Amino acid sequence: MLQYKSVEALSIPEAADALGVRHRDIRSMIADGALVGFKDERGFEIPTVFLLMDGRKAHLLSSLKGTVTTLRDSGLTDEEAVEWLLTVHDELGIRPIDALRSGNVHGVRRAAQLAF
Repeated sequence: MLQYKSVEALSIPEAADALGVRHRDIRSMIADGALVGFKDERGFEIPTVFLLMDGRKAHLLSSLKGTVTTLRDSGLTDEEAVEWLLTVHDELGIRPIDALRSGNVHGVRRAAQLAF
């Protein structure tokens, strides 16, 4: 088991409930790269840090989609992209997902381009 799989995560139904959308909308978001996740013994999981919580309502982290596109274009699978997003990188000094959540979109995408 990879270390990133120990993060807090939501199943597709749980993510759909948190975002207030249908299950198939979550699957569309995954296909479009607006969300990514990994498979484990529970099934497909989406790390909660990929969503922004506003009380009981969640929202998509808007900068995730472009970053996932950059990582996919670099040849990473979605599971590898999750691992990359949740691993501290020297160039950023923090995990890329934390940099995205704090608004450092350009720094994260630059690191993604330079890493591959």
